[in-house]
Amino acid sequence: MPNSLAETLTSAQTALTDRTTDATVTPLPVAIRGHQARVDQLLSILSRHVHALEDVLVDEVRTHLGPGAARELARVCHLVQLDTLSLKGRLYGSSQTMRLPWRTLWDELLLHLRSLLELEARLAASLAEVLPEADLDVIADRLCASESRAPTRPHPHIPQRGARGRLARRVVRRTDKVWDELQGRDNPVATLVRPPAGPGAAS
Repeated sequence: MPNSLAETLTSAQTALTDRTTDATVTPLPVAIRGHQARVDQLLSILSRHVHALEDVLVDEVRTHLGPGAARELARVCHLVQLDTLSLKGRLYGSSQTMRLPWRTLWDELLLHLRSLLELEARLAASLAEVLPEADLDVIADRLCASESRAPTRPHPHIPQRGARGRLARRVVRRTDKVWDELQGRDNPVATLVRPPAGPGAAS
């Protein structure tokens, strides 16, 4: 039977897959502005999702499944952050990425995002083998809360773990919020959503 953590991560996988499919469709010239907005929204959602994984899930995996699994999760998160940063630079005309083909940037992101989503599912299943449902509920709730307040831009080079990581995310989150307001960016919809309680849940 699916557990709360697995269901929460599955909801994120569905949302991210749908958003990615929508953003990678080649638009008609008259629809280019709307397409750029969808790409920007995807990158913002991805940033928040990955920051939440780095904030919560990496440490939980290290504690319950060992340092090797945690390093792998951190590594793939970092790759997705780097890809997101490159795509964001290309979208906004960064001189460092303007010569890189869109197709190359998308292919890298899609490859690493697929790896991340598959890894999330495997780790959720592994955690369910060693933790009671109540502990999985706590992790799922922490992930949702972390994503709701995570930075809206990729920051692959800030500290990711522990108190230094939380402090760094707090600082860049405030900076991101200022830039979002200046640029008129919409707040991204959360991908990590806790499933509703089943009929047998306590009221």
